[in-house]
Amino acid sequence: MPKLTLPLTKALHLALSVLALLLFTSCPRVPSAIETGTGYDLSKPIYREVRVIELRLPDGVPPIRQATSLAVGEGELYIADGDRARVLVFDLEGNFRRQIGNGKRIAPYQIPIEAVQDNDIWLKKEELPPELEQWYEKREFFRPLGVRYFEGRVFILTDYISSGAKQTLYKPGIWIYTPEGEFEDEIKLVNAMGPFLDVSEGSAAVADRWMLGVEVHSAESGKLLGILGMKMSFRQLIRNLAAVEESRREAYIKGIVNSGTDLGKFGGLMGGVDIFHGKVLVADPGNSRIQILRLDASPMQSIDGLEEGVVRFKTPLLVEVSPEGEIFVWDYTLRQFSLLNPDFSLAYQFGYGKVENPVDMQYAEGLGLLVLDSKGRVHLFAKARINPRTGEVIETGGGSE
Repeated sequence: MPKLTLPLTKALHLALSVLALLLFTSCPRVPSAIETGTGYDLSKPIYREVRVIELRLPDGVPPIRQATSLAVGEGELYIADGDRARVLVFDLEGNFRRQIGNGKRIAPYQIPIEAVQDNDIWLKKEELPPELEQWYEKREFFRPLGVRYFEGRVFILTDYISSGAKQTLYKPGIWIYTPEGEFEDEIKLVNAMGPFLDVSEGSAAVADRWMLGVEVHSAESGKLLGILGMKMSFRQLIRNLAAVEESRREAYIKGIVNSGTDLGKFGGLMGGVDIFHGKVLVADPGNSRIQILRLDASPMQSIDGLEEGVVRFKTPLLVEVSPEGEIFVWDYTLRQFSLLNPDFSLAYQFGYGKVENPVDMQYAEGLGLLVLDSKGRVHLFAKARINPRTGEVIETGGGSE
């Protein structure tokens, strides 16, 4: 058999390479396990990240340094900026509309622990530092931890000002504003400090990361409906922390808030909260479960992370329910979302690695799942298919197929 000459060999290699390329590009692109998620059905769309809403601020408005919460209402996005006393309002394309709050940064103030009254943690007006008297008179909130929109009103969970365990300015509360930023009312909290807030069905629930408990109020009257899981009052916590040396404080906090594993008790850092159909769902990452409470905060049942050998979630930090009863869980350990059916069975998991450090999420009908990261970007996940040849996402809308 004659030997092939060098030019003929090169030509043959080139022809084979072209043929292999044609065969590869003509084959359908099979989605990877990470793209599809556990339990993916190729015949149906699944939740995918279809776009990222970049929030655009005009010149002269400081950028967001620490986004803490997201709310959706009447075609607008409300973004709480934990670095400044403000909630920024955008349209659904990320265009800036307006600002609620004065937007100033908060400096720590030295307030002696003795200023905390025995019967009420709220300080008297004359005890406020002169720099903050005007804020108090105008009923302006301080550091916003959570924000929700409900029936034409904006609910803002505001933090207390502190420069350490021995200093506190005022007890946290839920301050209520019009969408234009006019103060209307407030809900004084008994124990909870947040940072997780949900307002729906006429109720407001706060999940507290420090005290490991949940506090539920009427969104209309502010009346306390129930408290669950907290082992001491806010005043007791502040006073006890003041007596603990700085080097031992972290260990002390872990000791006083480790409530346990029984139903109605929470362990480890508490996660997000969501109100749905007369129930309150609370992420309990320390016990690898989602707890379900009644609106009076009494325990009902729990959704465990492990179901007959199937890992639904391990360390749930955020929870949200769609109008159809789908339960979305962001899991810190798995770095992805788990979608549970209304009967709590695992539908599939999606969004692996798509969102870095999510801090809040909200479901909006007609859009899908909106997820806020700490840098102030909003990730939109909607039910979508992909083109099997190109891998291109084909958006099909929020919750419809």
